[in-house]
Amino acid sequence: MSDSKPPSDEARQSSRSSERLEEARRRLFEPPPATPFYATPEFRRMGGLVFLLVMVGLGGTMVYWNRIAEEQKVAEQEAAAAIAGSPIHPDPVLREQLLGTRFQGALLDSKNGDDFRETSGYTNLLRELAPYTVEEVARKAKRWLDHEGAMKDPDGWRGEFVRYRGLVAGVQVIKLDSPVLGVKDVWRGFMSEGDGSEKVVFDLLEEPPEFRVNYDAWDIEGVFYRTVRFEDNEGRFHEVPYIIAKTFHPRDQEPSPLGIMSHPIVLLLAVVGLALFMARLLLLLAKSRRPAPPSAAAQIRRMMTLEQARKTSPPTPPPTS
Repeated sequence: MSDSKPPSDEARQSSRSSERLEEARRRLFEPPPATPFYATPEFRRMGGLVFLLVMVGLGGTMVYWNRIAEEQKVAEQEAAAAIAGSPIHPDPVLREQLLGTRFQGALLDSKNGDDFRETSGYTNLLRELAPYTVEEVARKAKRWLDHEGAMKDPDGWRGEFVRYRGLVAGVQVIKLDSPVLGVKDVWRGFMSEGDGSEKVVFDLLEEPPEFRVNYDAWDIEGVFYRTVRFEDNEGRFHEVPYIIAKTFHPRDQEPSPLGIMSHPIVLLLAVVGLALFMARLLLLLAKSRRPAPPSAAAQIRRMMTLEQARKTSPPTPPPTS
């Protein structure tokens, strides 16, 4: 049995020198591993930006859907407030008494289906309604106009404070024959639902604010006068509810808890940011697949190979004469 001898110090030093030499050669001549695109600082910066934009977009989306839910809730409450049936008792004697006493008898000298006529009762109704403040009319007009019910039983609504919401098809200035408390003109407007149904005419005592025709929903509050029959520009006749209005304003909306977060521009910015990030990501991917330019080590290796080939190649023969 032979005894194994440990390697000498010289052998160990030679082995370590060979390893160091091999490591130096590898670092010098072998290209370093390519950095993946997701580990680059540029990708991290873009990732942080798109994360922020996505969070803003998600927040805006949540607020938007929350607003939709709130509007649906308000619509349900308004529908519940539109109680079926006429607000005035159907008893004919009681109705006759109410028509004779409301607004100093202003409802007696006109009937449902009449055209636009400036009767003394119409003038008295304007005079009675003009001193009311906007807040007083809003408090009195608790009930939404039931368009179908008002057309079936208009006497059951005459003289009632009501409110109505719809799109405004247009407003025209009507000069009064007899000024009322300094008011020389009324603004006659035409409203309807979004599909053109449930048309309503109103006379407003004050100049309305600017609005876009058939664009946003507006609210009016006032007194249901009667139904009116008129001819439109195309020669068609309509009979619709006629309201003497005191207030005209954009539809009531619940304020958003985050304000600008629910603005469509915020959502658009989030989408644009995400699109820019995806485009940049595709560019980084394409760039990572391109062949990398030769490194310094590769150039040195190529020069050494050319030099070695030059030394070992036979000399060029002299030119023959």
